[in-house]
Amino acid sequence: MQEDEVALLQELTRKTKVPASAKLTLLSFLALRSRQDPLAVSAPQAAAYESQSGGVVEMLEKLLDKFRAELDGYQKEEMNSKFNYQTLYQELVGNIDEATASSELKTKVKAERAQDEAKAKGDLAVEEKDKAADEKYRATPTPPAAPARRARSPPPLTTASAPRTRTASPAST
Repeated sequence: MQEDEVALLQELTRKTKVPASAKLTLLSFLALRSRQDPLAVSAPQAAAYESQSGGVVEMLEKLLDKFRAELDGYQKEEMNSKFNYQTLYQELVGNIDEATASSELKTKVKAERAQDEAKAKGDLAVEEKDKAADEKYRATPTPPAAPARRARSPPPLTTASAPRTRTASPAST
């Protein structure tokens, strides 16, 4: 085993996410490797050789599976958080749009009411002016009414001014 591989395994033993049982297995493997002098070991017979790293490789594969499962969980959690954020964002945007529309409507209604109020005040001023003029007119004394004159009948017609009546002619009968 090379030095960088040993350093990597030692680093794994210091990680907090690695289970204690895995740390013990790694430490025992490293202790086994450090006791043996690589130059002092002679090549074993081919049939008698048994791999001593099988447990460590198996443990590392389990850790890899565990870390991948954990990564998948975190990614799902992140996606859910992102979805929840986007949903909340859309809801808030909708609320803002609705509030803006409501505010604009209220502003429009307020302007209309102010315009109606101004018109009503103008109408009230005209009515009060007319009322004051009427009251002033009623308050002024009127001259006494002249005695009523009798209607004269036209003067009697005199003979000179009397219309002539035609006498019937003998031929017309």
